[in-house]
Amino acid sequence: MAERGEMSATNGQGSRPDRRTWLLVAAATAAACGLAVSLTLWSRRSLPPPSTNSGSAEPTPQQSRKSSAAEQAESVLAAAEPLDQVSTPTPDMHPCGPLALECPEGYPCTPEGTCGHEDRVAVPAGPFWMGCNPDDGAPCNRDEQPYHKVTLSTFAIDRTEVTVADYRRCMDAGVCTAPENRMASQRCNIEIPGREEHPVNCVTWDQAARYCLWAMGRLPTEAEWEKAARGPDGRRYPWGEDPPTCDRANLFIGAHQCREGTRPTGTLPQGRSPYGALDMVGNVLEWVSDYYDPHSYLLSDDVDPRGPPSGTDRVLRGGSYGDASEIGHHVWVRYHMPPDTTGQHIGFRCARSLP
Repeated sequence: MAERGEMSATNGQGSRPDRRTWLLVAAATAAACGLAVSLTLWSRRSLPPPSTNSGSAEPTPQQSRKSSAAEQAESVLAAAEPLDQVSTPTPDMHPCGPLALECPEGYPCTPEGTCGHEDRVAVPAGPFWMGCNPDDGAPCNRDEQPYHKVTLSTFAIDRTEVTVADYRRCMDAGVCTAPENRMASQRCNIEIPGREEHPVNCVTWDQAARYCLWAMGRLPTEAEWEKAARGPDGRRYPWGEDPPTCDRANLFIGAHQCREGTRPTGTLPQGRSPYGALDMVGNVLEWVSDYYDPHSYLLSDDVDPRGPPSGTDRVLRGGSYGDASEIGHHVWVRYHMPPDTTGQHIGFRCARSLP
């Protein structure tokens, strides 16, 4: 790599002016043009005011400007950082994170390099790869193909699954109805003390959709859910290509179940998606807005697809704590059930459109 000095202009004798000469010339020029204030941007702090002439003769305006320029240039030289010490932006600095995200208003860049706040994360507009890619050696179901590019508008999605505490507030407001425990063996979290921060489960599609409306949102589309989970690079899991572990997702891995039942939401940061969403794989399956059609990827729009206009089943995504199928751990896997289905392994999260 060339040294930084090799990119400088040369003078008439073929030699390069040193850094001090350049700064003195630039300072004098800026002062003569009435733009000396721009030098403060170089020094990163306020420059001292020009000193006054103590002689008996009053300096002319032109002399004052020259004297001021020289003093300001000296201050710049004293404050400037050596070239080899100037910091270089990294992917974790602005722009936001490894994906160079342009964070929308209200969703600041976080220390993790994603856009969002405690409750939601933003997913900027743009394309991503949706579905299963058989050329990558992945086991693909027919309804997960073809592997295709989809472009989405900017949206926000809940950082975690909706919790029992969240859902209870909707019930207290008289909007949401209680989750249904249709089987004595089900572990419906809302009925178990101490599970306020676990995902609410045992909810139907209608109950999930009603809650999201009450929370001034909506269920995410299937395409939105998948982009929030895998980002634009077509990865297999929210965290990348490495196989799941219990530090990344609450799943059934091989013969080992990470946890008997759900776990509090947002407690596995190693499983974070490229946009900062947590628990996108495991814990509970998540309702999305789309009707299910095994051929929808062949028929859907390439821009902001909303799914089929009608159907009998609704789509769920993400797998659950009891999912023992390794295939089911991939972010592209599609589940479908009648919308009145309820169970201990079913929950949801909400999304919102952003300008």
